[in-house]
Amino acid sequence: EQALRSHALVRENRGKPVISQTEISSSSCSKLNPSQSGAVGMSISSTVALIHGPPGTGKTLTLTALIRQAIQNGDKVLVCAPSNIAVDTILSRLATSIAKDKNDGGVTLGRRKNKQTFSKDMSSVKMVRLGHPARISNDILAYSLDSLIYHDEGTQIVRDVRNEIDDIHT
Repeated sequence: EQALRSHALVRENRGKPVISQTEISSSSCSKLNPSQSGAVGMSISSTVALIHGPPGTGKTLTLTALIRQAIQNGDKVLVCAPSNIAVDTILSRLATSIAKDKNDGGVTLGRRKNKQTFSKDMSSVKMVRLGHPARISNDILAYSLDSLIYHDEGTQIVRDVRNEIDDIHT
């Protein structure tokens, strides 16, 4: 009976149809076992969910699939954790997952200088890591708010304008 429930179509989630567990595991992450796939489906169809387990049981993989599924459903996601390393690990796994989609062929999106390729279902993903840059893992420093602002073309325009103003005043 449990196996049947984990593969059943969840009726609705906040007025939107939710895909079945089979579709979740194939579209969000093909490496999920039945328990993880069930956790993703139950979490998507619930207001609050708790994913708990000992180290090495696939919680990060499950959360990555859950985040991808929520994004595919059009939801916005905020990931919080009691430690910086936990947030960094989730962001790193999510970025790796999206990069894998990119390598498998996808749609190229983005501004002139910052074109990125994502699969169609992940095309609108924008990831930002908030926090002090010294406490952010080097692997994902490019996703920090400071880094995103620094590398944005609008920031360079502001720098150029400031330089021109300084030149005028001197």
